Amino acid sequence: MEKIRQFAYVSKSLKLDVVYDVILDNPLANFEDKEALIHFLLTLPRPFNLFLYSLTIFPGTELCDMLLKKGLIKPEDVEGNSTKSFHQFRLSLSYPREKEELFVACIVSLTSKSFLPKSFIAVLKESYFLRKHPLPLKWLAQICNLVKLLHILIKMFIQGELSIWKFKEYGLPKRFLIQ
Repeated sequence: MEKIRQFAYVSKSLKLDVVYDVILDNPLANFEDKEALIHFLLTLPRPFNLFLYSLTIFPGTELCDMLLKKGLIKPEDVEGNSTKSFHQFRLSLSYPREKEELFVACIVSLTSKSFLPKSFIAVLKESYFLRKHPLPLKWLAQICNLVKLLHILIKMFIQGELSIWKFKEYGLPKRFLIQ
């Protein structure tokens, strides 16, 4: 993780746009692992973008066999029986998930929002109420995703980079839930 942190600071000094890919909904990760991820993301310099993905379990893989054997997933969670990847190739906050997973996804999403103080996100992360009732946090994350998306669209428009195709790519209502 230290090498990623070093990369982040060098990238910031060079004014490079940085995107981190993060996979959530991992049945092997306990809550401490998820908290460590959030803490790590909060230590990275902003701005950065996140591409959030939901772990997809494919049949016939070692991971699938191990998770089934340990009872961490059910056969209906395996892709083919499940169609999760059709609904959220990139993670969607609208996809049904356990409260803890929704809480984590929302907090992780908020870490990339430079207009939110990291200290505010840290307070949200510690909220027992939001962990048990993540719906207000989901609304906040969706609003923040929309604000960030609008900022990107305005920036692209000003720079002359906003084509009708880019607008369709970024401007679809469903997309703001994913950023």
